[in-house]
Amino acid sequence: MAGRGPALTQMRLSPSFWLGLVCVLIVACCVADVFRPMGLVVPAATAVTALIIGRVPLRGVLLRLAPLVSFCVIALVLVLLVPVVEGSPALMLPGWSRPISRQGVQFIVDIAAKAALIVLLVTGSAARMGERDLLEGLLGLRLPSKLVSLLYLVVRQLHSVREETGRLIRGRDARGRPGGLAAVRVAGAMAQVLLVRLARRAETQAMALASRGFEGRITLGDWRALTPSELLMLILIGAFTLWMTAI
Repeated sequence: MAGRGPALTQMRLSPSFWLGLVCVLIVACCVADVFRPMGLVVPAATAVTALIIGRVPLRGVLLRLAPLVSFCVIALVLVLLVPVVEGSPALMLPGWSRPISRQGVQFIVDIAAKAALIVLLVTGSAARMGERDLLEGLLGLRLPSKLVSLLYLVVRQLHSVREETGRLIRGRDARGRPGGLAAVRVAGAMAQVLLVRLARRAETQAMALASRGFEGRITLGDWRALTPSELLMLILIGAFTLWMTAI
């Protein structure tokens, strides 16, 4: 995010509306039943549309989905290895002699589908939303000032996380990329160093803000609040989306 997003600059609707729309769709993803495909039609269509409009490259989408895929693989391995409680529903997989928990598989599928849609939706929306649009949207939704400041500063610090991670990876590669168990130890050490560096940077920035008289409120000139017509539109879209999730 840098400056005002090119798409939101030309749109008449306020950033608060688009941010509220993303929140409504995220809620719809969370409450939808993935085993009723119609419930995910609206969030899935919106996520794909946001990715196309935002021109997000396929490589960027796959990189953001990689942690989710890793989590699902580990969870499935655990489901395969954990014994099924006697009397609970079970499944039999071809080539696997032990029964596996039906509820465990359904839970993993539910989490994976919802999380993937949310990641795609946020990725597509963030591609066309600048830092000012985010701040203007948070202010326009009339959220508590400290919550607005916290969310805005957290998003801005994601750049620092990316930069520090890039430095650590370049340093690792310069010393020779390890393999096997050594790679696990190196990754753990990198995570520790990253946490220490981010903590130090956060403390430095907090002291800098306090020295400038920051009291938890970020001010912004010439920002648009959420209008009553936009609020009504959000309510109607939210009601329709939640109705679709129940089909």
